[in-house]
Amino acid sequence: MSGRNVDIIRAVAAHLEGAVGSDSQFLCMEALSMKACFIRYGSCLALLMGTMFAIGCGGDAPTANITSGDGDSETSRTDVPGGGAATLTSSVPNSESEEVALPKKNLYPEVVIKTSMGNIRVRLNAEKSPITVDNFLEGYVDREFYSNTIFHHVDPGYVVAGGFTPELEAKQVRAPIRNEASNGLKNIRGTVTMSRSPEYSNSATSQFFINITAAATLDYDESSENDGYCVFGEVVDGMDVVEAISKAEVHDTGDFPQLPVEAVVITSIERID
Repeated sequence: MSGRNVDIIRAVAAHLEGAVGSDSQFLCMEALSMKACFIRYGSCLALLMGTMFAIGCGGDAPTANITSGDGDSETSRTDVPGGGAATLTSSVPNSESEEVALPKKNLYPEVVIKTSMGNIRVRLNAEKSPITVDNFLEGYVDREFYSNTIFHHVDPGYVVAGGFTPELEAKQVRAPIRNEASNGLKNIRGTVTMSRSPEYSNSATSQFFINITAAATLDYDESSENDGYCVFGEVVDGMDVVEAISKAEVHDTGDFPQLPVEAVVITSIERID
């Protein structure tokens, strides 16, 4: 604090001392009520504090650094009474900094179909069949729906699974999905395709089949108004297991004309991506 400022404060203090001295005591006791006395003292104290604030007591103003994380800092100065200045530093994100990249969705997730005859590894195609893949994974695989289900129809052309227990009890399925057979994928050897009702195009739920031979009659064909059957993946390992399943001895039970005599059980289908 400068010498001039000290002199001013001393002068004010001396004035106040005179104002609240013996004369003040006399007034408070003889002429003024206690309430008036407190008002007088308060007014004097306010005068002293106002004077100190006006001239600035403390020299240079403090600097507050306010930061909120990474990024460049932007500084501003704000004048305060008495000639000082407060410097406030706030964090401002760098507009040129790189944006945080969100992880991209895997368009080709893989699963392993574990069966009583061996494992089958399948790569799914969510780029071409997004609805079907999401239904298969989130609606059934992630819910362990396929555990302890069977391949209930097998022949040299394809094997079908995903809907029945070894006791031939149908499992409760979710709502049917839209047929994505027009995605350009063809029913060739090793592809994994959704089963559906022949009468209703948008009727696929949980059942699927694996093609052992090409089946062009199952492909979407706009010219012939063939809605087709949606391919949504392909076998990348274990095709020998699929062929072995297709050669299993079968019998006709009425509702299941190509049912393996010895149940081929899917113990689980699990993500491996």
